[in-house]
Amino acid sequence: MLYTIKNEKLYVEIATKGAELKTIKYLGENQLHDSNPTFWNRSAPLLFPIVGKLLDGKCLIKGKEYKMNGHGFLRDSEFELVELLEDSITLIFSSNDETLKLYPYSFNVLVTYSLNDDQVDSEIKVINLTDEEMPFNLGLHPAFLAPNFADYKLVFPHPITSIIGNVNLKNGTIDFLETTKKWENKQDLPLNHQDYAEDALVFDNIDFNNVTLINTKTNHGVSFTFNNFTMLGIWSPYPVEAPFICIEPWRGCADTTENDGNFENKRHLVRLQEDESYSFTYSFKFF
Repeated sequence: MLYTIKNEKLYVEIATKGAELKTIKYLGENQLHDSNPTFWNRSAPLLFPIVGKLLDGKCLIKGKEYKMNGHGFLRDSEFELVELLEDSITLIFSSNDETLKLYPYSFNVLVTYSLNDDQVDSEIKVINLTDEEMPFNLGLHPAFLAPNFADYKLVFPHPITSIIGNVNLKNGTIDFLETTKKWENKQDLPLNHQDYAEDALVFDNIDFNNVTLINTKTNHGVSFTFNNFTMLGIWSPYPVEAPFICIEPWRGCADTTENDGNFENKRHLVRLQEDESYSFTYSFKFF
């Protein structure tokens, strides 16, 4: 099911499946990929309780083996409506017997979207309902339209030097130990399909919380601000020349070269105690 929120500048559609943003129109112009399966059948999925893939699709939690598909199950889970106003919506997903087979913790995830002039604001609140510590990763995966790819660039808030993790194309894991990619004191990233021939560019331990996508011909774009995330992935499908770029703040990532299979040892876990909650906030400001 789709719900709609809007104001004078923005029109937004949200699916109950995954609480996923499906359409954002700013001043009548589409801003998100339309989920065309020729390129990618999603638009802005939420990744939980893992980001990326588990090695061999499985892990150990409290000594027991669990299997989970890449990016977890939240993106395919049906949310329920909590509140709908003209310019805001809140949805909830609660763990159930099926999720407990994949991830042995009880929880609620509340997702809120609200519109403020030319900006889409969101909060994702995770609540631990289990009587023990609950570890998890969480990520965002919005696909912003960039129809003439070479006309666009990403701009970071300051020059960045960073080792970029190598993605293993066979099993989806990430190698930060013998990486050959390095970002040297760069602030701008002109879009080039070839950059994604080996999957996403993965930045670890980021010290920034904002990336701006700009059309260099029109000077229009979107400023994406995100809080409580520790990593960033940048991705577009390859070799198809997709008309979008995904800017993906993550708290955690796929299993890495040194991973021992224990979920509790994954990178950048949030660890919630009983009845504790944790919120991620972000915004898209269009211009």
